[in-house]
Amino acid sequence: MKIGTQTINGVKFEIEVLPATGMFRTEWDGDTVESTTKAALIARLTQMTRDSVRVAISAVLIDGDELIPITLTGFHQSNGNLLYKLPNRKGIQQMYKYSSTEKMLRVLTAAEQADYKALIKAQRDAQKALDRWLKAHRIDGAETVRKALAKTEAPKP
Repeated sequence: MKIGTQTINGVKFEIEVLPATGMFRTEWDGDTVESTTKAALIARLTQMTRDSVRVAISAVLIDGDELIPITLTGFHQSNGNLLYKLPNRKGIQQMYKYSSTEKMLRVLTAAEQADYKALIKAQRDAQKALDRWLKAHRIDGAETVRKALAKTEAPKP
């Protein structure tokens, strides 16, 4: 049951009480925030909104062969992870801050995206060719020695 709105640090929140549990609840950045009292909820939201400085920086996330446009939004308040939004998805995602240099690109032009896809294809084709070559040239060293030993005669006493 909605009980009203509250503006905290410039952010407007719709607050509701859950009839089944009596918990006070709202949503912020796609996440549900709950507390046992309205005062506790407001205190929590005050802390969250005060500590969360947000930005909006366009970037590209590498997900396998896919390039996904994202918006970098800031850092997690307690663990320092990088925060970002995915298109058409509710909420904020987190990424370990040290892996962001491996999985992020600046915004790419259409030509750069095409180059990336061509390089990924060339890499995959080269890996397949290497796998075929290795398969054709591999030997089982232990089996090769066993066969050679089976063909030799034991020394005579």
